[in-house]
Amino acid sequence: FGFEHKRENTYIMGLSMGGYGSLKCVFNNIGRYAGCATFSAVTDFQSSVDSSDEGRRKEFEAILGKDLKVKDHSDIFGMLDSFIAQKKDKSLLPSFYISCGEQDAFISQNQKFSQKLKDAGLKCTFESWEGLHNWDFWDVAVKKAFDYFFK
Repeated sequence: FGFEHKRENTYIMGLSMGGYGSLKCVFNNIGRYAGCATFSAVTDFQSSVDSSDEGRRKEFEAILGKDLKVKDHSDIFGMLDSFIAQKKDKSLLPSFYISCGEQDAFISQNQKFSQKLKDAGLKCTFESWEGLHNWDFWDVAVKKAFDYFFK
């Protein structure tokens, strides 16, 4: 697209499992992104696996194997813990904008992850309002994220 590949011009955003992917990209590419926005993200993959019904368990088994264990390199909370433990420069991580609908099944995961970012001294804004895991919520959330980063 002709964009300059400078950190200050590089942002990543995703919703649901795409939010998980965005966070995974951030922690696998420290220093690459100026901002990361997630909307109704899966932040605690293991918890999602553990609380899944039989049908979803079969899907997760195909992804994770019979033991249904999320590996360290795919655990977002673990990746954040590792970053903190290594005492890396916090400015290498982007500013985070995290949102989730109050009626979304992932609300507690997002609240917990946002609080962990804040407790680590990282720049994180968390917003929630009435909403489900759907485009009615995400349409508003995406606009809010753009306002947050580019106002």
